[in-house]
Amino acid sequence: MTNRIILILLISLLQLSLKAQSIWEVSRELKIEGLDNGAELTNFDISQSGDFYALDQRNNRLLRISKKGEVLGFIGGFGWQEEQFDSPSAIWVTSLDVFVADRNNHRIQRYDRELNFISILDGSGGFEEGEFEYPAGVAQSARGNLYLSDSFNGKLLKYSLEGKFLLEFGGLGYAEGNIIEPGSIGITPDEKVVVADVARNMLLYYDEFGNFLFSRGEGIIMAATALSVGSDGEVFLLDGELNSIFIFQENSDAYSEIKLSELESQLTAPVDIAVRGNELYLLDSRSNKILQLKKR
Repeated sequence: MTNRIILILLISLLQLSLKAQSIWEVSRELKIEGLDNGAELTNFDISQSGDFYALDQRNNRLLRISKKGEVLGFIGGFGWQEEQFDSPSAIWVTSLDVFVADRNNHRIQRYDRELNFISILDGSGGFEEGEFEYPAGVAQSARGNLYLSDSFNGKLLKYSLEGKFLLEFGGLGYAEGNIIEPGSIGITPDEKVVVADVARNMLLYYDEFGNFLFSRGEGIIMAATALSVGSDGEVFLLDGELNSIFIFQENSDAYSEIKLSELESQLTAPVDIAVRGNELYLLDSRSNKILQLKKR
């Protein structure tokens, strides 16, 4: 009995040592003005200039929003033509481009920062090599490679910026490196690909050649809602079930937690996060507001 008590105490101490205290607080609350048609923002990202780009899934629209919260413009509407969407599910913004995962149309649409259409990467709604269905995540690396997650076939795909298929990896299954339901994805500074497996509530890491490296978050995450990668490789994971943001380290099992209930702001439905430098942004869907968090 004594040995068992000692073992329990040691396990508790280990968990405490791995979990660090959060040092984040709300520095700004941005209410988005000028929305109409019952807009409900579900995904967003932030440009280097400070503008936000958000998806209104209810109305199948892509919006550009100023750093002051004003809607500067939008495109979209339901459909399958250029500048139309069917349940857009993810967005990635670079210094030049805006990529949107057009989920039910099985494609990725590319726009410039002024929301002018550039091109479409068509997944054909298939499962053969180079094809994809129901994309749930999209990201571009610093080297220009485009990655996306195929939520239906449990795989990740890599393309050149010109749309040339390069490779696919992951694969549906429970073996090491397999994925059941890939969702949000991100890229670390050294081109590791990170994906949230929504079905198993864990993070999987791969190198740029598709080789599985390691996982994070098993037994910690309850609902892998969205992720974003910091400039030092930390992965910020929004857990919609626990109402928390977990911060996972690339080189160790250590992690920290931001409990959203303890923030000095009323949240109704946090749905997405974005990291830029030392700032963390959180999108609250029903209230259509963005919180900016900074370290104390």
